[in-house]
Amino acid sequence: MNYSSAILEVIGDLLAIFINRCENKTNLNKLKLILENKGSWQKAYDLFDEMRSKNKETLSLDKKLQIQFEESCAKTIFNLSGPQAPFDPDSPFWVIPKAIALANLLRIEEINEIIIKAGKAGINETN
Repeated sequence: MNYSSAILEVIGDLLAIFINRCENKTNLNKLKLILENKGSWQKAYDLFDEMRSKNKETLSLDKKLQIQFEESCAKTIFNLSGPQAPFDPDSPFWVIPKAIALANLLRIEEINEIIIKAGKAGINETN
């Protein structure tokens, strides 16, 4: 399995967990639909803009962490579409830490299996 397909699989697995456990599923469901159709990966940019424009100051910690996870997924998916002006190249490396923070707050233990799979695929290695 190559890096791109590995990170996409991990994002899909994480989205499935959070869709079942987060109160607000709107962006999670949108990301899932975008992820499932390679032809729509560029739409992740608009979804990121939509998320970024929300006022996060009034949100609870769990909602802030959820949006941070969603933003990292959107940036990663968009970058994998091969755009001329991608987000920062380190975007994929934020998916796992943001997912762990959200999962810890929500006390989701199932995430450990996905983290192990990500590690075996070389995701989040810095060298």
